[in-house]
Amino acid sequence: MHGPDVADPAAISEQLQSTLNSRVVLEQAKGLVAQLGDLDMDQAFGALRRYARDHDQRLAAIAPTVVSRELPAQRLIGHAQTQAVRRPSSAG
Repeated sequence: MHGPDVADPAAISEQLQSTLNSRVVLEQAKGLVAQLGDLDMDQAFGALRRYARDHDQRLAAIAPTVVSRELPAQRLIGHAQTQAVRRPSSAG
């Protein structure tokens, strides 16, 4: 029997692969949003993050729907722009 400090190599490998796959999909979603919204990658990430937060969903759940076009990138971009207008910056 293994102690609690000994990890299962297969489980670690599976977890790392899952994390890598999620990261790849997130980067694809950022690229799509950036291209279609004429945004830089930071702005695209911000739009993805804002949409996920405002819809009480995880970023890892939103990204694949953007990549698969189930969630149109333009809807996400429009949402981010609308929220930016509603939440003006405190600088001024």
